[in-house]
Amino acid sequence: MLIISSLDNYKISDIETFVTSLSKSGYKGQKCMIVYKCEDYVKRFLKDFGWNVIQKDVQGEYMVTKRFQHFAEIIKNSYKESIVLVCDCRDVYFHLNPEKLKSLNLYIGQDGNYPHRNNEWATKEMRRMFPNEYEDIKDNFHLCAGVFYGARDIVIELCKKTYDYTFKSKLFDETNKGKHTTVDQMALNIIAYKDFQYKDEFNNSVINLAETFWNPDKTYFIYHQYDRIHNFFNRLKEKTKKII
Repeated sequence: MLIISSLDNYKISDIETFVTSLSKSGYKGQKCMIVYKCEDYVKRFLKDFGWNVIQKDVQGEYMVTKRFQHFAEIIKNSYKESIVLVCDCRDVYFHLNPEKLKSLNLYIGQDGNYPHRNNEWATKEMRRMFPNEYEDIKDNFHLCAGVFYGARDIVIELCKKTYDYTFKSKLFDETNKGKHTTVDQMALNIIAYKDFQYKDEFNNSVINLAETFWNPDKTYFIYHQYDRIHNFFNRLKEKTKKII
């Protein structure tokens, strides 16, 4: 497995939970961090934990969207692992070893366990950026770009097509260069459902805590947006009896 992530102007404190929890999970696979603005001491911290650090430039574009082009290029040109997991790093916690995740061609964590049309925030953002596509996906679950994984070639193609599709946003022009923080996620939803015929699957792989009800009695491999839950780690420890 390859885990690939990206960061822009983060301190060690911003990524420490991400880095150390993956190490403690027992993960032994490849790890790659794309960095944009990044202090040398942060790079050293990552390298001390076995991360391959690759410096990139946004080239006048927006990091949140540009990273998808870089994900696709780096996976294709530098890694041969058959399974690739792409994720955020500031608010991701690995509770279990991701190498033991269920083998799937593509899995994308859902942003809530209800249809897109019932997600007020996602509906507003999709209609604002891609109004013509909203009707096609409104009955599907809204997918979160924060954590997804699958077969190498599928992940490469998903990242490439997501990046390309951001340029079709109603709000994109040469001045703002797609500088809307959610345009990547909206584009990923469109591509996943229209090009990959993605089938919703809600399991214990990933939970996105911003929109999904969290039942602490159920254990997940990866917790995304854990910082949205008050006293998250104490509550998790209490339920699982696992030292964190």
